[in-house]
Amino acid sequence: MYLTKRVDKKTSKFGYVKLTLQEIRDIAGKVRAGVVQCANLSLYLRFEDTPPYKIPAAYPHYTEMLPNALILPERLELALWPELDD
Repeated sequence: MYLTKRVDKKTSKFGYVKLTLQEIRDIAGKVRAGVVQCANLSLYLRFEDTPPYKIPAAYPHYTEMLPNALILPERLELALWPELDD
């Protein structure tokens, strides 16, 4: 499977990268981790200045500390042409 995207915002040239199923699953897992991190940060900020007795029972552990830093994935290297299998 190939990912196709523009090389940069200023050009209409496309770059290609060939991905295995494992790489796609890894990327999906990192996207999911980012979604969860965003939700945790949103809850932390929402309840940061709320008195403990006003915080809903399902959320107290989100208000105790700022979530850990998210590990950013490496950038994908694009090729100007797709790899063709012989």
